[in-house]
Formats: sequence, C-alpha cells, structure tokens
Amino acid sequence: MKGPVSQQLSVGNRLRCLLQALQAEFGWSQESLNPAVVDKKLARWAASRGIDLQELVAAALGHDSVRPTLWELAGALSVNETYFFRGRHQLEWVVREAVPERLRSRNRAVLWSAGCSSGEEVYSLLFLAAEEGTGSGEEVFEKMVVFGTDVDECALERAQQGVYSERSFTFRATDRAVLKRFFEPLGGGLHRVKEEYRGRAFFVRDNLAGAESPFLPGTVDVCLCRNVLYYMTADGRRKALRKIARALAAGGYLLLGEREVVEEQPELGLQLLNSGGVTVLRKGG
Repeated sequence: MKGPVSQQLSVGNRLRCLLQALQAEFGWSQESLNPAVVDKKLARWAASRGIDLQELVAAALGHDSVRPTLWELAGALSVNETYFFRGRHQLEWVVREAVPERLRSRNRAVLWSAGCSSGEEVYSLLFLAAEEGTGSGEEVFEKMVVFGTDVDECALERAQQGVYSERSFTFRATDRAVLKRFFEPLGGGLHRVKEEYRGRAFFVRDNLAGAESPFLPGTVDVCLCRNVLYYMTADGRRKALRKIARALAAGGYLLLGEREVVEEQPELGLQLLNSGGVTVLRKGG
C-alpha cells in the first residue's frame, strides 16, 4: 500500500462510506439521499471549513475522535425546507383539542417538535395557541411549553434567534396580520419572533434514532414528528418510535405527517385514533 486506506478510496467509495456512517448513526435511508447532491454538499461543507475530504472519510469509518464531525455532516445534509403553519389542520387540532384535554389532568402541557429544523413548527403552535383568544385559549398558551429537537445545530441556532426572511420559503402561508402580531420587523425583509413567544420555545440538539433522549420517560403530552420518518430506514424508524413512545405520558399523542402512513404500534402501546379528521397515535395506560 502507498498510503492510508482512506487515501486509496475512490470518490464513489468515499461517498458510500459517508452514507453508511450516516445510516448507522442517524437511521437515515440512503435511498432518500441523492448521491450527486450529497457529494456536492459535502465538498462545499468541507471547503468552507478548510477540511480535506479525506478527513470526512475517517468520520465515515467511525473514528471516535471525529464523531462530532459526523454530526456536523448530518446537519449539513439535513432537509430543512419548511414554513410557518405547515399542515395547519393538524396544528389547530393540537392546540384546540389535544392540549386542553391534557390540561384537564396536568398543570402544564409539554409539546415536542421532533425534527423541528429552524423552528417554524414550534412557533406556529405558540402562535395558534395565542390566537385562540380569551378563556381556555389564554390558558392553553400560558400552560404550554414547546421543545424543538433536530440534529442540525445551525438550524437550531436560527430557531433560537427566531429571525426569518421574507425572501425565504418560510412565510408562504403567513399573512401580514400574523407578521404584525407575532413578529417585530428588523429591516431588510427580516422579522424576529417577539420575545413573549421565544420565551416559551426551547431548542435542543438530538439524534432521533439515538439511545439518549432530552426527555424523561412519560413527560411529553404531544409529539409532532411530521415528515421525518420518511427519510429513515426501517430500523431507524423503529428506534425513533420507541424513543418517542418512551417519552410520551400515558394518554399522550403522536402526530406524523398528513401524507405519511400511520400504523398502530401495539408493541409500543400506541393506538390508532381519528379525532376531528386528524389521525394520531395515542399512548395507552
């Protein structure tokens, strides 16, 4: 051999190793990633940080010393296309039906947006709770806290800052009245979520297919994991669902994407339920 194994790898093998490492660590399906697009993103990511692509091969081969690099790669390759009030019917059901029901037996409702990207879903839930108005609506907002988790640290930083641009995809379903009520203008087409809503949103880095969880067992009332499992392997989906089920409180709800196939998970204690035209999984007990 004329050099390290990593230097002997062809571009195709290098890319395959990286995708295999992402699949093993995060449960991502290789079929959901376009190799040509991935290769371009990786090259751009490495160049922006002055890292040689061979170092990424080391990460792909599972060297513990570069494990953080693999997490950074996952963030760079994440699909972060989302917008405020996406799947509004589901969000309204959570705020109007699920949360009030949970508050009848609990002092606070904990919501989890799994795979939250840059935070639009988290803030949409808070906005809709505030829009419910007086009476029970005010109670829902005051007693509701929303956590967002994602593998992409850069996206989480944007979510925490709560600053969004009119030039992006994010406001496609947002009218001017909503912008005026929930955001403060920063100029240049930028808007920041008002502090009273940012103060009820918390963002944490998490690998949905990983063993560790940011939640204690039985502490989450509603989990939204929409359009996330689609990108995962069968094993990755099982790990994610097991993690979510463990975090859900008895009687808690799990919502998947409107176009995702929702199946009962009896081994996890998750029962299929249709409420108000919304299909959800509910934890028994």
